[in-house]
Amino acid sequence: MFIPLAEESGLIHEMGKHLIEAACFQLRRWQRRLTGHQGLTISVNLSASQLSQLDLADHIGRVLAATQIAPEHLKLEITESTLVENSEVVGIVLKKLRNLGVQLYLDDFGTGYSSLSRLPSLPLDALKIDRSFVTNKNWEICEVILALSQKLGLNVIVEGIETAEEARILEEIGFQFMQGYFFSHPLSVEAASAILSEPNPFRTLTQMLIAQP
Repeated sequence: MFIPLAEESGLIHEMGKHLIEAACFQLRRWQRRLTGHQGLTISVNLSASQLSQLDLADHIGRVLAATQIAPEHLKLEITESTLVENSEVVGIVLKKLRNLGVQLYLDDFGTGYSSLSRLPSLPLDALKIDRSFVTNKNWEICEVILALSQKLGLNVIVEGIETAEEARILEEIGFQFMQGYFFSHPLSVEAASAILSEPNPFRTLTQMLIAQP
């Protein structure tokens, strides 16, 4: 309910700008303070309302200049539904963002909003397969999307991984990138910083999961 209310009130634009700034400054702190994490990236979700703002790319450009992080270290995630809302303006904004050099990810892919015929023309770097395919164990569809992504030269990430068995099956299919509670629940900045400070952050997360009742 929070995000729709923010959009209806018009506050989403200022909130969105603040969140992008906060994320980029936090990434800069991690890259500079944590040994071995200079290539760390950060993802920020964009709403349809934000993508309708023609000055969005200019604002992000100023934030990148102020934080001095490499553009490719910022990943902006958009949902399929945003592509059909004010699509002409969204297309212009996406091209401006691509010209900045930031990464563009299509989130919740496969939920039926976008046409497959549009994918080659969109300035995307990766597809994120909607968690529903994992929940419903639609492994064949996941495999098809993986093949499609590879044909289009896109990276692909599977969302919603909650068990070791799901991770094993998807790895056998050929997926290299996965996301979900199996790897970690949402963390505070302090908790994430503590894990990133470990010599092997992934092993630390695995140990935390094993220790859970």
